[in-house]
Amino acid sequence: MGVKLTPPDGRRIALKGASKADTRPGRKRTVVEEDGLTADTYRRAARERVEEARLLNQRRQHAMAHYAAGLAVECMLRAYLTREGQPVDTRHDLGLLWTRSNFLDYLSGGR
Repeated sequence: MGVKLTPPDGRRIALKGASKADTRPGRKRTVVEEDGLTADTYRRAARERVEEARLLNQRRQHAMAHYAAGLAVECMLRAYLTREGQPVDTRHDLGLLWTRSNFLDYLSGGR
């Protein structure tokens, strides 16, 4: 099951594709996915998934709340990787995304 996001232009797209730097003048390290997704798009999607998880949990739909929370984590890791200019593939592998992000190094002050 692919996750669909709606970017600002309103078209529906799946989470996929490799990243490339946005080189427009005046832009600072903005990375745009080949399919138009940016780190901000992934962050917005993560916030939406967190809200969905909260509502599902309130309705005692715990399995779906857990799933939505996992998607939120995936979207945040994708946002981070995209912002850092790293490619993001189509796999929904949280372990791989976590490892590639080197987030533990970041949290421990290693960067």
